[in-house]
Amino acid sequence: GNVGIGTAGPSAGLEVYGSGHDNASLKITNAGSSNARLLLNSGHGNWSVCNSDTVGDALEFRDESAAATRMIIISSGSVGIGTANPQALFQCYSSAIIGHADQQTTQLTIEALNTAGSPAATTKILMKGYEGRGIGTFYTDSSYSGQEWFCGMNYAASFGYWNVGYDASGGQAEYNAN
Repeated sequence: GNVGIGTAGPSAGLEVYGSGHDNASLKITNAGSSNARLLLNSGHGNWSVCNSDTVGDALEFRDESAAATRMIIISSGSVGIGTANPQALFQCYSSAIIGHADQQTTQLTIEALNTAGSPAATTKILMKGYEGRGIGTFYTDSSYSGQEWFCGMNYAASFGYWNVGYDASGGQAEYNAN
């Protein structure tokens, strides 16, 4: 049967019901020095959300089937994916994908605070592929009316060469390598 706290007709295995601020809370306390944990076990895998399993004073999302912390928020507020010790506000330890192949445009914007005065500086890095094979970065500087620079390379299969280098006009790279 179902167990209800604050309700006579629970609709799940355990239902905590309340009205108002903090009146429908579930608290898990470990009075000892070990962590407190919420386990989610099924035939598809076993996961947990716990505090301080592998790192002191942290919130961890663990894949218990693999005995691995997959994501962590440490006490400084830094978030790590694939690492239990993020070295920045956000750190992804391996590859990251932004966007999807079915999208025509994907953009990652990184903004920087201009401490030297007006106008505010914005730094933008756009990774673009050329002819489906390109590797490159466009830099856009908003303080110079949107001026762009390209740095990277692309392969032109029909011509049998790589374009490698830097182009201040935002067009093709300056150096051809066969």
